[in-house]
Amino acid sequence: MLRNALRAIRLDGGLYETVRNDASFSVQAAAIVLITAIIAGTGGWLGEAEGSVRGLVQEVGNGVIGWLVWSTVTLIVGTRLFDGSSDFGQMARVMGFATAPRAPFIFGTIGTIIGGLRMMAAGFVAVRKGLDFGQYVPWPRSFWVSSRPYSSI
Repeated sequence: MLRNALRAIRLDGGLYETVRNDASFSVQAAAIVLITAIIAGTGGWLGEAEGSVRGLVQEVGNGVIGWLVWSTVTLIVGTRLFDGSSDFGQMARVMGFATAPRAPFIFGTIGTIIGGLRMMAAGFVAVRKGLDFGQYVPWPRSFWVSSRPYSSI
């Protein structure tokens, strides 16, 4: 799983294609989302003067719920507006792996900026591969669909 997470961070398109087409990666995708949410929550907890376990739990909940909601939104927008081809399981897997760059969030503001930018790039690759847009898809289509959850970073 660690090797696959590192490939996701390196934006390896071949990994995202494999993950899209192989349901056995579902557990790994969910684990990556959960682990990176815990890492991000720990970073927030350590960075606050009065960090709390409640904040950590909230970050984990936000990470998991955000992953499921954004996988659904990306699927609906990508298939209905942009003629992509996918199902929920495929989108959830690729979007789960796209959260791997969230790991630097443990290092506070700088880690959040670096991880957030890398996560946006991973989202771009995940959407392109997850919706089977092909190699030469016009970039605005994938960027628009993939950038919405990260616009608040």
